[in-house]
Amino acid sequence: MAKDSSQFGPGTAVIYLFNLVVGTGVLALPSVLISGGWLLGGIFISVVAFLSYVSLTFVVEAMAATNALLEYEKEPVKAPSGNISANAFQTTISTDNGVKQPLLNSNKSIAEKDIFEINQRIEFGQMAGRYYSRMGMIIFFSILIVYIYGDGVIYSTVVVRSLLSFIYGAEEPVWAFSLFLCIFFIFILPFCFFDFQKTKVLQMITMVIRNVSLLTILILAFRAALQKDHVVREVSSTRFGALPNLFGGAVYSFMCHHSIPGIITPIANKKSIMKITGIVFGLIFVIYIALFVGCLLAFGADVLDPVTFNFPPQVYGFIGDALILFPVFTLSSNFPMMLITLRNNLDTLFMLMTKGAGSKSSQDDKGDLAWQRRIVLTLIAVTPPIVCAFIAEHFGLSVDSLVGTSGAFAGCIIMFIFPATFVYFSRRDVKEAIENSKGPLKYHTTTNAYASPFKGNKWVYVLMGWALIAMIFNAIEKLAVLYYH
Repeated sequence: MAKDSSQFGPGTAVIYLFNLVVGTGVLALPSVLISGGWLLGGIFISVVAFLSYVSLTFVVEAMAATNALLEYEKEPVKAPSGNISANAFQTTISTDNGVKQPLLNSNKSIAEKDIFEINQRIEFGQMAGRYYSRMGMIIFFSILIVYIYGDGVIYSTVVVRSLLSFIYGAEEPVWAFSLFLCIFFIFILPFCFFDFQKTKVLQMITMVIRNVSLLTILILAFRAALQKDHVVREVSSTRFGALPNLFGGAVYSFMCHHSIPGIITPIANKKSIMKITGIVFGLIFVIYIALFVGCLLAFGADVLDPVTFNFPPQVYGFIGDALILFPVFTLSSNFPMMLITLRNNLDTLFMLMTKGAGSKSSQDDKGDLAWQRRIVLTLIAVTPPIVCAFIAEHFGLSVDSLVGTSGAFAGCIIMFIFPATFVYFSRRDVKEAIENSKGPLKYHTTTNAYASPFKGNKWVYVLMGWALIAMIFNAIEKLAVLYYH
């Protein structure tokens, strides 16, 4: 059977997930980890990688469980009266000439139907609408909108600033920021009208450039370490005083969870999801460790933030200039994925506010009405960050600290608390649905093939505890910045 054009294979999923996780945070990561010491920094990034993966598996499990609950709530197929015989679920019929033909197009009978299959895209907003109270929903959407809008402001500002630095250096014209911000908006907007699948070419080009840039940074760092042509300040093994800085700068190095539904659902063969995500997280972890070790050996305590500043154009020529563009290529792929996620969740909010949880979203609608709705929601998602970036630049407003503060706390909640609560409530509801089901529904597959390997509520509590600790240290870091500045 030919694969649907709206679907993609595991290889494409790897590209999307890799691009989503490895954002501009990777540029600041070596400096942040080294500030905590070579031992504490290494342990910290290892813990972050592991718990981030646990949280991601919770998102996948909750998506599958919610799909199952939606199946349970459909009008059940009426069972034959009396005792249910084996023929009630026969999969073939005999024709007049005695040849057996399939009764169903699928090779599975009703009794074998896997209701946990992720056929419907279940966004965070839909899970919040299902598992949270009305107040919980308001809090959820407020946090999600603040976080993504805040990141959108930073992303658009960093992209434009990087382009201006590459083209004009320190002598940029006063009109340059506005012009390049408009160019960025015009370039990126068309990608935001579609789903993740339509950004495939952009993602592939970005991944090539991103990987070449990261490989170049690694080669230059290890070369500098081997040459030993400069004195390197020694880095201690542990600096517990740097914990607030570690939590503030490194805890989100694997952030991708809010966009997982848009990446997972279109995969043609989803049975390998846990393997795919595990491979991607493992690969990214290796890259992060390599950057950490390379910069540790090459620059020690003198490492600069961002890491590209350690390779100035005055010394490295064109390579140094090219590395200035790293944020441009990184964020040009992340920006549409992030805003598509926001648009999808705004669509869910619209659905919940107008017709309730059972209504269709624009992903199911057809015709002109669906596109009108998508255009409006896309503009609502994309325009405010661009406008805020323009206002901040021309009115001398510093949004970095405000966005950084809101992003630190909102990001922590989105990354750890939402997935933990989603999986907790979905497990509870699925168990109740299976116990209370009657008729043919009770013959469906009741094992979630996408269940997280981290079973039991103890892992839910671990994520919640980690999130609480992270937010406490984030608060300490922000208060320290205010006190000393």
